[in-house]
Amino acid sequence: AVVGNDEIARLSISFNTLMDNLSTSIQNEYEMELLQKRSEIRVLQAQMNPHFLYNVLQSISSLAMLDKVSEIITVSNSLGNTLRYCINSSQPLAPLRDEIAHVTNYLTIQTIRFGDRLRYELSIPAYTRDYLLPRMSLQPMVENAIIHGLETFSGKKCLRIRGYLDKQLLVFEIENNGKIPDLDRIRKILSGQQQITKSYGIWNVNERIKAAYGARYGLRYYQREDWVVANITIPAEPMY
Repeated sequence: AVVGNDEIARLSISFNTLMDNLSTSIQNEYEMELLQKRSEIRVLQAQMNPHFLYNVLQSISSLAMLDKVSEIITVSNSLGNTLRYCINSSQPLAPLRDEIAHVTNYLTIQTIRFGDRLRYELSIPAYTRDYLLPRMSLQPMVENAIIHGLETFSGKKCLRIRGYLDKQLLVFEIENNGKIPDLDRIRKILSGQQQITKSYGIWNVNERIKAAYGARYGLRYYQREDWVVANITIPAEPMY
């Protein structure tokens, strides 16, 4: 009977050791996968910044040619705020209130550039502004709407930026009334079926969302009457 108890004890110890090793292995694998995803997010984010900087410098150059000194100062300050936002944090996620400030800096530049030809509405309730989302998610959508939808549009240029909670999801819609793009081509770019030649910013945002939250989340484009809508849907994740 004593031998039997010793055998059971040894089996119990072996089983516990096996479970501990398995748990450690799973934890290590999870940490490696998490590290890899964070690395992917940071690489994609780093690729975005030069793209954005190039487009803003183009706007400053246009103003300089017209000798609009006060506007250049305003644009330069907005650009400085933008760069500070990009540089000061290595975290891949940011509170929505910071993303809104970043978008506002960009729109300051564009409203000086277009004057009263561009009108925009920003409708994001205060109670959502402590939720997290991938850094530099909204501004590229706004930039894409202006450059590809509104820039060469001859009518009144209108832009709407909405955000809201839908149960456990945080939803953003960036709408413009400009030129209707080839939505099928955009869907192919976002799904990886077509090589990127343009619309780099939206591909980047889509990839970062999927890296952060999984393949079921991401960016969608569709038409609502005469408006083009860019939709971002992610899990609602509060800061606290």
